[in-house]
Amino acid sequence: MKPTEIRETCPDHGFTLIELSIVLVIIGLIVGGVLVGVNLIRAAEVRATIAQIEKYQTAVNTFYGKYQALPGDIAAADATSFGFIPAGRSGGFGNGNNDGMITGQHPDWFAPYTQYDEPLWFWVDLSANTHLIDGTFGSAPIIEGQAAITTSQLGLYYPEAKLGGGNYICVYNYGGTTGAPGTNYFAIVALTGVNAGGLMGAGDNLGLTPSQAYGIDTKIDDGRPQTGNVQAFWLPLRAADPVTWSPSADPGTSSTCFDQVTNQYNVDTNTGIASCTLSLSFH
Repeated sequence: MKPTEIRETCPDHGFTLIELSIVLVIIGLIVGGVLVGVNLIRAAEVRATIAQIEKYQTAVNTFYGKYQALPGDIAAADATSFGFIPAGRSGGFGNGNNDGMITGQHPDWFAPYTQYDEPLWFWVDLSANTHLIDGTFGSAPIIEGQAAITTSQLGLYYPEAKLGGGNYICVYNYGGTTGAPGTNYFAIVALTGVNAGGLMGAGDNLGLTPSQAYGIDTKIDDGRPQTGNVQAFWLPLRAADPVTWSPSADPGTSSTCFDQVTNQYNVDTNTGIASCTLSLSFH
């Protein structure tokens, strides 16, 4: 057999280095494009959530300018005169008393951070009563310490955060461990339900990654989790309890939301674990 015939009948050998390089470049471009696309989606979700909070803040200011009271906190007599459903069933603290604080009342102890009464009526006043925001919250019976809110019912009472992940927007008031009049906050938290006393678990509401929390914080505030108008904490269960900071482990642990020593979000060491909540003060 002639040499040329041998070459013609032998199968082709593997890829050349140039061909392999081209394939690797193409794979790299595809992977890079996917990662860029994911990052763009996440950045868009953060921007959408910021816009959502700002819209709610504008609605609060509009409501206050017209009715001289905060949503949910408007006095029952005034609410009736404006044609609203008055907040509360039994009157008293946390049932529409126009004191400037969005609070609830636990049946056993003073805890203005519970999620019935004014924190639920807040969304009713901004939606069903005035149509200042999208949605119609409170279309189901208002639950004021009478029954639990299940996972499937959460959307009837709270707006879902634009960034998803089971996060909802709540409101509450916190004035420190003395229970004194405090600051009203929007909170971005992962919810699974609310118990019959209006309480949510403080340790299982972590729905934001450090990158998401940092993205929101740095665009609105100072980018630091323990200072400013945006902070990575969630409400306490009672007036005597301190707030629950997002880290649930020792300071400096890389799997938590932020390093409590350096006051920096763990965006490098913990990129994908939902380990944060955010509280954003009214302005």
